[in-house]
Amino acid sequence: MLNFYDTLRMFERLASANWKPTLKRIGEAIRDSIQTKTAKGFDSVPRHREIKRGTTGSRFSPYTKVYKNWKARNFPPAVPVNLYRTGEMLKHLSQQETDKECVVGFTTTITAERASYNQTGRVPRHFFDVSKEANAQIDVIVNDFINQLFKGI
Repeated sequence: MLNFYDTLRMFERLASANWKPTLKRIGEAIRDSIQTKTAKGFDSVPRHREIKRGTTGSRFSPYTKVYKNWKARNFPPAVPVNLYRTGEMLKHLSQQETDKECVVGFTTTITAERASYNQTGRVPRHFFDVSKEANAQIDVIVNDFINQLFKGI
């Protein structure tokens, strides 16, 4: 059992620890999860029928007929819908960490606008979230960090 001084030392270690490498790993896990799920064409918000079955996501809504025809004439086919027409939007998804936080977002205004439209537009495709798998990976990363921090106490 920890006494008062051991507990105080634990809190001092937590407060003074260098979280930046851990936050970087967390940001990378989130970014990779979004890119992987999106490339496979999965939406993070289940449709009504999936809610009844208890699943956490479904395929992205299909393209509108006009856009599908335009895309077929100008780009290689993408089946299923995967938000990867040119690759520019997802290529600019990055993470930036400080000593206290990690922010995952887009590096240019144009890609941020495209992402916003895809997330909330006329036919929303919800792709910008943290999956259950990424949450589990984050738990492992944080637990590893804390275990290393308190090794020897």
